[in-house]
Amino acid sequence: FMGWRSIRLSFEHPEFFATQIRAILRAAAECDERHQVRLLFPMITALEEIKKVRSLVRRACEQLKEEGKKYRQVQLGIMIEVPAAAISIQDFLHVVDFVSIGSNDLTQLLLGADRDSELLAEVFDERDPAVTAYLRELIPKARELGLQTSICGQAPSVHPEYADLLVRAGIDA
Repeated sequence: FMGWRSIRLSFEHPEFFATQIRAILRAAAECDERHQVRLLFPMITALEEIKKVRSLVRRACEQLKEEGKKYRQVQLGIMIEVPAAAISIQDFLHVVDFVSIGSNDLTQLLLGADRDSELLAEVFDERDPAVTAYLRELIPKARELGLQTSICGQAPSVHPEYADLLVRAGIDA
């Protein structure tokens, strides 16, 4: 059930989530400064969710500082895979550094399809006109807002024309 995946599941287990964040911040401190460490949070649907994440990251930094442990600030981003997040992307402008489009889940949610279902898999197609129109609007909008954009999904590797669509729309990576 999609509702309890990812960020919502993390919020249900805050002690584990906080431990993961602290570990990433500490590991980032050990990385060469030339290497950018970024945290990407999936299935964000509302501004309040990313604000809660930012609060947890800030708290983790404070705890590490109090303990005298090395850490490094990291960039925060969200997966755009829920239509609500894509529609409200301007709300995230001041709280995230980048976005990554989760094309598989976005396609499933836009089309009411399930690529893993025998009954609904035939409806799943990242090249559907509704999906591609959505991306043609979303990517430039994110770029106008100053957000770095990337894609997370198999479509560009399976369909060369999909990669072309993304490049023409202005995707960064």
